[in-house]
Amino acid sequence: MEDKIIDTMKNIGNKLNEEYLKGGSKSKRKRLVYELYSFEVLCAEEFDIENKHLWTVDTELMPDKDTFADIINKDKKHLFDISKTVIESFISSNYPFYHDYNKELPRMNIKQIQEIVLGFLNSFDVNTANKLQEKIKENKVFITRLEESHGGYINPFEILNDGIIVVNNIDGYNLEFAKYLIHECGHLFELEHLYSQNRRIYRNDSMLTPYYEVSSSFLEYAFLRYLKDNRILNHSIDTALNDFFLELFVGNFYMHILCMKNNIDSEYIYITEDNIKEYANSIMERSNYYGPLYYEEGLDYRNSFIYPLGELMAIYLYENYKQDKENFIKEFKRSFLVYPSNPTLEAFNNVGVNTALLKEGKILRKVLENYK
Repeated sequence: MEDKIIDTMKNIGNKLNEEYLKGGSKSKRKRLVYELYSFEVLCAEEFDIENKHLWTVDTELMPDKDTFADIINKDKKHLFDISKTVIESFISSNYPFYHDYNKELPRMNIKQIQEIVLGFLNSFDVNTANKLQEKIKENKVFITRLEESHGGYINPFEILNDGIIVVNNIDGYNLEFAKYLIHECGHLFELEHLYSQNRRIYRNDSMLTPYYEVSSSFLEYAFLRYLKDNRILNHSIDTALNDFFLELFVGNFYMHILCMKNNIDSEYIYITEDNIKEYANSIMERSNYYGPLYYEEGLDYRNSFIYPLGELMAIYLYENYKQDKENFIKEFKRSFLVYPSNPTLEAFNNVGVNTALLKEGKILRKVLENYK
């Protein structure tokens, strides 16, 4: 464990402790309780650091996880139709699923990574580029080897107007690593806007919606398109785009079959119904792609919605972004203030996303055809 990571975590822990000792209103304690909990988990499970502070976490202030399931069950019909459109778009376009399949990406060095990441961020939003550089200088971007399959995460401490970014380096430095970092910068972009508006929306208001990964997925896709359009990393970009589209297909496959369940009421869901299995297997046969084969082993209900929705919306958002970047960013930021309390697609209507458009699938099919 690098000393700089330990020092950064200790410093954050001391600041959280100061806020804890101050107490304050119930709303403040509600915001703080999850941050104390997440800090302890981060120390113990990720970095094996002992938290020296003795905190009593009021579990009654923890968010109600049923909120997410309630939203999904309410919108299940729309989500079923939207995910079906995605599946049929891939099949009708004869998408080449095995193009560059599992191809190893060329190695890069950290300087090259920073150059392309900051080049893109400066073209998108200078404030986010500056904030990332600031976090790097303050040792708040941790590059480490995560044993889990995810690429990284951002851990915000809203009570401090701060946070850390953790990026998985288990496969070394390549375009995949850069994509992970940009993805977390999408969360950073959203959080910094909330901070700038003095809108410390309790982060579980957004985390417990299906739209939590919209900003991050958009930035990830926009980054890949930026590289493609500017002919940067020609040796890697098609492989990375293919990976994005494969994740989109597989994620929507999972979302689609979960929406066939009578009720989604647990965090990990098993497909046991014969009719759903037969339907799922028929999709794999029609597409001649068996990437989602292991669905019977159980699905994380949250990940099976937030990522496929985020990735799908990213494609539609990008088309709007290309038309008028300045207006798009302004309206996109406004949506961050809307969707936590109005967790519907309507929150994103002004940035080019609505239910009818996603069900139609015309834009997605065009993108897939152009990629081929």
